[in-house]
Amino acid sequence: MTTFFFYFISKLEHFKYPCYCGLQERRQFVCFLFTTFVELFYIPANILGLNDYHHSVIFDAYDWLHLIFIIILQILFWTNTLSTKTSIYIFFTAIAIKLSAESLYELSTTSVYGIHILGNLNIILILASVAIAVRLSKLAITITTILTLGLIIFCITSPLHHILRVMRIFFVGYMFILYIIIFDSKNATKGLRMPNRITKEEQSAIDMLINLNKSDKEKVYSLLSRLSSTHQEELLNNIKDYYHQQYIETINLLSICPSLTPSEVEICKLILIGKSLKEICFTLHKTPSNITSQRTHIRKKLNLTKQDDLRTSLMILLNKAKDSKDKT
Repeated sequence: MTTFFFYFISKLEHFKYPCYCGLQERRQFVCFLFTTFVELFYIPANILGLNDYHHSVIFDAYDWLHLIFIIILQILFWTNTLSTKTSIYIFFTAIAIKLSAESLYELSTTSVYGIHILGNLNIILILASVAIAVRLSKLAITITTILTLGLIIFCITSPLHHILRVMRIFFVGYMFILYIIIFDSKNATKGLRMPNRITKEEQSAIDMLINLNKSDKEKVYSLLSRLSSTHQEELLNNIKDYYHQQYIETINLLSICPSLTPSEVEICKLILIGKSLKEICFTLHKTPSNITSQRTHIRKKLNLTKQDDLRTSLMILLNKAKDSKDKT
């Protein structure tokens, strides 16, 4: 069942993105797909009377307009008139406004605290959380603003004991949203106290010594202490030479494609020495989907097709760069 599900999603993804789809695009694509499909099942249930939430001509007409809106949005999405990000912005904002309006309408007509009102406000809170999960912080702030306005009106028109019930739930939700927005941004790394600067080669040599055997450092240190000062210096020089070679390889890779990120450079190095996807994941402590996505980015930056062997192409480009450098 799971295999069929992912196969179905991948087919839709290839239709939407025939050439390229990164990890971020995939997250947003699946997000839009799931949330709109939920609405496409939920709204007809309202129209057919399977949901006893509202029974009026106004809300029946409203449900039909809502259904038409979702269908038009789907058409614009699949015909690439709207991007995935824009489609999510429009859809989530519209749903948040709709749920707020429904809640306020029920509150103004019944003046009774109901599970429907609380349910609608909770769905808006979930939409804000999902927006953060797919890296759409501005959308999350927009939805949270809509939710806040709805809660303010709810607090003004409701008894105190109802307000206290609701605020306990939403206070926790707001704190989580605030936490994610702050610590998922670049501001999270500001003001971090860094150790004294040492050269890259020295740091690489130290890291290699420390990681020889993380489970039993004392044995490693004991072994190193038995070496004479000459041998210790020789060992350190060998390690420095090794990482110096790694540094040279990084420079060479950046010479053929300056836009490669540090992570992509490390992947290229492992590909060049013949490491498999599983081995690369183990070495870099990353998931297969993450490595596959970055390999796709590397191919795109090198102007390679899916038919081109990445390792062979990298070797050819490096040899060309080396020959060009030797001539100069």
